[in-house]
Amino acid sequence: MAEVDVSAESSAEALRRFMRRVLDDLGALERMLDDGLLESGVHRIGAEQEICLIDREFEPAPINMEVLEACGEPWLKPELGRFNLEINLDPLTLEATACHGWSASSSSGSNGCARSAAGWAPSWS
Repeated sequence: MAEVDVSAESSAEALRRFMRRVLDDLGALERMLDDGLLESGVHRIGAEQEICLIDREFEPAPINMEVLEACGEPWLKPELGRFNLEINLDPLTLEATACHGWSASSSSGSNGCARSAAGWAPSWS
């Protein structure tokens, strides 16, 4: 997982660094568009399901890395908070039945995550 340094710094130098990064990202997007690296002619939709890990007292359970390791699935990713995970659902072609496919994979993913987290329950108190 990438590390993110979040601060309330608002100096002119910090703003210039931020703007430079935005411009770098826009330049990369422009190159991708120019080189035909983005798909066209088909519409796709993607989604992720956010998971908040809690203990038996409904308090945040900071065990996302342990659950991630126990689950071992490539679609499960850590979030910045140690009590959060996300399930990245596969992109689907945007059509009338697209969300039906997600329902099954989301349920399967969240159930697998719950089984992995259950092994950590005794240490949550």
